[in-house]
Order: sequence, then structure tokens, then C-alpha cells
Amino acid sequence: MNNKIVFLIALMFASLFAIIPMHSALGDDINSTYVYLNGHYVDQNIDFSVERGSTLGIKVFFTAGSDINDVRAKAWIDGYRTSIEDQTERFDILAGRTYSKYLYLKVPNDIDDGTYTLHVLITSKQALTGINSQELTLTVQKQSYKVDVLAVNLALPSEVNAGNKLTAEVVVKNMGNHKINDVFVEASIPELGLSRKIYAGDLYSYDNSYESDTKKLLVSFTIPETAETGTYSLKVNAYDEDVKAEATQYFNVIGKQAKEETELVAQDANLEAKAGKTVNYKLIVANLGTETKTYTVEIEGLKGWANYNVEPKVFVLSKDQSKEINLKVSVNNNAIEANHIFSVKLKENDNVVKTLNLGLDVTTTNTETAQFSLWIAVILLAIVVIVLAIVLATTAKTKKEVKSEEVYY
Repeated sequence: MNNKIVFLIALMFASLFAIIPMHSALGDDINSTYVYLNGHYVDQNIDFSVERGSTLGIKVFFTAGSDINDVRAKAWIDGYRTSIEDQTERFDILAGRTYSKYLYLKVPNDIDDGTYTLHVLITSKQALTGINSQELTLTVQKQSYKVDVLAVNLALPSEVNAGNKLTAEVVVKNMGNHKINDVFVEASIPELGLSRKIYAGDLYSYDNSYESDTKKLLVSFTIPETAETGTYSLKVNAYDEDVKAEATQYFNVIGKQAKEETELVAQDANLEAKAGKTVNYKLIVANLGTETKTYTVEIEGLKGWANYNVEPKVFVLSKDQSKEINLKVSVNNNAIEANHIFSVKLKENDNVVKTLNLGLDVTTTNTETAQFSLWIAVILLAIVVIVLAIVLATTAKTKKEVKSEEVYY
């Protein structure tokens, strides 16, 4: 009898313990979370190794126990001077569904070797229950062989006049775990076709009193006097037989101002003309260059209100020679009274080398006619005044006579 009672009690407790986890699992927001690093499953018993400068791919694989909105997956590494972290966009989960999300962490080139903790978390606006986080061990180590161009320093402001020297300080560093032999640094300005190679020597994997993992080099170029104003790139490559690194720094060149080789001026840039009349503009063209040039004169902006004739239209000028051009503009009879603007374009080999804007004040009123009309108006007004005075005088006289004829009884 006692054995049966003990058996029943034991069965009851066993059933109770079997039921409790089941209810707990059903009540959790996140039932399970698994983490894969660079495609490999990792748990708390594994020390996963990554190299400096590499990207760590993180796959978060989890099962939801509840319907939750606005969930994120996050991952981060503590212990570096700045944040090393990534997170997904917000998403919704449904109970009983399994999800996988991907995160990526860039391991800095200069992070210290050693052991770090990788934190992985499924989170929402409210605290989640269940297995929604993992803390994994990471070992960070140097790559075996790696060189880096840490800096390309130019004097500020980073600009140079054409014909002057550009000087830059280049800093290269051995970021690997082993010595790098016979490192070269090649600097170039591709836009100008300039390049230079410098021997940097051996770079050690550590610093002490006799050896260094870093070298500073000075690189200089003479910018050609013919360089145009603009932005140029200084490219630096550091390399040996096994490794290579590159960096780019931009700078500005102030080129010499190009001398004007052609001059176009007008003796009078704005004239007046009545509709139907013609005016003449006198233009001067000068060749200030060192070679003989053939010029063509074209006019734009007269269509619809005037016509033109230019002499000569095509001509040749030697070095330091000038010529007078006559431009006759004939105004149409129906031209609108206004200040009209048009352009003279001087071309060389079909390329416009100079443009000059001219103005023409067009009038449509004849001055003599206007004066005659004014005198007619004055005479008519005087006649009206005289007639009005006569009428008024006659009216007053009539009233007086009528008044004198009144009879009183």
C-alpha cells in the first residue's frame, strides 16, 4: 500500500515537472535563439576567431512564441573606442514561426588583439521573455601579412599654384602579425601623368628601440605650369610581393589665367533709330594672339524686327592686327517701339571666341508731325475759347434787353 502511494506521488510530481516547462515554453515571447558566425553555428562553448579588418557575418535564427510588432535583431562588440554594432529594420513576428536575420560587423584594423564578447539580442519596445539573447566569445587577432596606408597628409589649404611643388607626408604601417620585407610606396597624379616610386624598407610587426612597424615618407611633385585650374587626385600604393594597400587624397590646382587672344569692342554699343530707318555700328576686332586667325561675324536677335548687313563678314588678321567692321541694321516699318538687344558673335573655326551685346532704341513717332499736330490742337482750342466767349457775351446782352422791357402795373 505504501509503495503504491509513493509511486502515485512520484508520478504526480513527474507530471507536474513535465507540464511546467511546457507551459513556460508556450508563454515565452522567444522560444529559442541560435547564432551562426560566417556560416558556422556557434554557442557559449566555442571561442570563435576573427581577423582585424575583416567583416563578421552574423545569422540570427530564432523561433517566436508570441505575436509581437516592431521587433529588431541587434549585435555589438564592447571594448573598442567607438561602437561596433549593427541592427535590422523593425519587423513583426508571429507565434510558432521561425525567422532568420543577418547582421554584419566590421572589425577595425587597429582593434587590440584579444578576447571580446559578442552580444546578440532580439528586442522590442517592451522587454521580451524567453531565450532572446546570446553572449558569445570572440578572439580578435592580426592578419598574418597586411600593410596599410594610414595617412596622406597635405598642407592646408590643400591647393597649389601651377608651376609650384606639391608635397605630401605618407604614413604606412604593418598591420599584420609578421615582418614585411622590402616595402615600396608608389605615388602618382594620374590626371597629369606624374608618378614616383620610393623604397620604404622593412616593416616589423611591433615597435621597439630598434625596429618599427610604421614609416613616414615625403613625396613631392612639381605641378606643370600648363596645368589647368581644377581638382586632382594624389594616389598612393604601398606594396611588397604579398600585400598591397592604397589611399587617395584630393587637392586643388590654381592654373595660370589664359591670355585673351581676341578683342571685340563697339564705338557705341547703343544707338537710336526710327522704324524704317538704318543705323551703322562701328566694331573693332583685334587679334592679340601669336598666330594668324580667320574670323567670321554672325548676328543673332534681329529676327522679326530688323535686318542687317555686315562688312566684312569673313576676314583674316595677323598677330597684333586689328580691323574695323561696319554693321548696318535696318529697322522694319512695323517694329515695336522699345529698346531691342541683339548679339554679335565672332567665330574662329566655327567656335565662338567673343560675344558682344548691342542695343537699339526704336521709335515710331514722327517729331515734325507731332509738333504740327500740337499746333493744330492749340489753334482749335483757341477757336473754341473765342466762340465760347462770344456766346457768353451774346447771352448776357439778351438777358439785359429782356429785363429792360419789363412793365409794372
